[in-house]
Amino acid sequence: MGEANIGDALLAAALDGQEVIYQPTFIVGDALARGALVALWLDQPPLDLGELHDPFPPTGARPRRCGG
Repeated sequence: MGEANIGDALLAAALDGQEVIYQPTFIVGDALARGALVALWLDQPPLDLGELHDPFPPTGARPRRCGG
C-alpha cells in the first residue's frame, strides 16, 4: 500500500462525497480543475447544501473517546 498523509485522506473523503474540506490548492487543485470538487469561498454567501444531518441523537449524548 502506498503512503498517504492527512491531506490525501481528506481529499479522498471529499471526492467520495463524505466531507467538506479546507485544504491548500496544491492538494485539491487537480480535482478542482477537472470539476470533481467545487471551491467554497469564505467571503461569499453560503451555498444551499440541502439537509445536513447530525449523526448523534438529539439528547446531545456523544460516544466516549477511546484511548484517553
